[in-house]
Amino acid sequence: MRPVRFSHQYRVTRTALDDWFDPLLNEDTRLYVDPFRIFVDEDPFWANGHVQLMTFFNTVMKLLADSGFAESSPFFKKAKALLLFPEPPEFCLGTSKESVFGAGSAKGLQEGMLKGAAEAIELGLENLKHFEELALFGQSIGADRVSDMTCDVLKGVFVEYTRSIARRHNIPLSPVNLRHCGWDVSRFVWNDAVVELPLNPVMTARVGIPVGVLLTPKRFLRKMPSIDPYDFWDYAWSHESEKIRTDLNFEVATNVDAKKIARLARRKRHLLRAYLGDLEANPKPPYDVDEDPELIVRRSDYGREIAGQFEFGAPTTETEFDRFVDRLLDNFKQSVEDRGAWRLLWANGKPRREVHAQLLFHTSAVWVCEDHDVDISPESNAGRGPVDFKVSHGWRLRVLFELKLAKSSSFRKNLRSQTPTYLRSEGVQRGYFIVIQFAEEDFDPELVRSAEELAKKVADREGIGYRVVWIDARPKESASNL
Repeated sequence: MRPVRFSHQYRVTRTALDDWFDPLLNEDTRLYVDPFRIFVDEDPFWANGHVQLMTFFNTVMKLLADSGFAESSPFFKKAKALLLFPEPPEFCLGTSKESVFGAGSAKGLQEGMLKGAAEAIELGLENLKHFEELALFGQSIGADRVSDMTCDVLKGVFVEYTRSIARRHNIPLSPVNLRHCGWDVSRFVWNDAVVELPLNPVMTARVGIPVGVLLTPKRFLRKMPSIDPYDFWDYAWSHESEKIRTDLNFEVATNVDAKKIARLARRKRHLLRAYLGDLEANPKPPYDVDEDPELIVRRSDYGREIAGQFEFGAPTTETEFDRFVDRLLDNFKQSVEDRGAWRLLWANGKPRREVHAQLLFHTSAVWVCEDHDVDISPESNAGRGPVDFKVSHGWRLRVLFELKLAKSSSFRKNLRSQTPTYLRSEGVQRGYFIVIQFAEEDFDPELVRSAEELAKKVADREGIGYRVVWIDARPKESASNL
């Protein structure tokens, strides 16, 4: 499905006041609300946000301490119920690709939080400054779950924030049922509520009930939480590696798991305090949504723009399929070289990584292929390892792609043996080796000549169609049509 962004759906023209992240409405964006970013925020509107978070979690800690961790205790039951955090689909953040309704286990998170709280209480820590510390004492809790907890506890604040944006832009509001819209501090229970929010029309149509949208400031978003078990391990090892090795019998600084890190956090509490103090003094920056260095935010938009330049009918014969594939590659090549899409392969003045070039090509090809009844799948695996893309139209008409950067250390190895091996494994007779050129040395005549000769030798030896496609992604002076 084509990307549907909130601002496009509601025809919002952003101003300097609009500090909010503009989510896709039909799928999650792989970013997360980091509670530490709320902790360091200076906006008076959010000043009480971290206090609310810690009031909630310290209340839960007290309930657990009072229960003596007896599961029959009413205090334990109240605490356990409060530690149930369903993924909030209204934020459109997380890891789901085709929906904003994630598949994460709220029950699994609940057990992990209970374990972490038990460990903390045993150490005499009944008042936490940052609830993410619980992930260091118990099992590791992923970025998506930290984000879910933050969004659930502060959902009422995000409702108010979203409604203020809607009023400013005259966005219509509709009543929706909102789970975990605040909690009762006297009865220790979650409150559900009917609130008025902008609708997510894509998900509303898909599930048959009104689904709202909640917005969040861009500056709260990160790829990973600031407080991260493995980040704590790196900090601890860089400051006391010899003592850690001696006291805890760790031989090396690598190959550690969550259990070892939890053991370290319990035994070296002074290091944990120092680590948190260092984070408070030097907070980690949010993800740069506007520059989007990891192509997390704008990949769907960019892919759609490139696909919009494609002109060719749906293939019905083998000859037409061959021409379709050639046109697919030519469209990507021309977009990069002649229509300004080279800019999409650069971020902060530096070339993007190979995986980002692969994602951009695949995303643009997906939009084209979906419109022409052609299947495209990433990382096809035929038993010998992954190949970047497979395009097919029925069982007989199939093509494999491998995309590499010219500077890649595995360039010649992939060209000579890996891609042909994939072709044999898949029973495909045609392959393309796409090479992205970022620097002048990537155009060295000897490099190009030897690669072309090698591809021809492989094609003759294997009896396959095998073509190298060179794409010039150097910065251009001409204006962009994209």
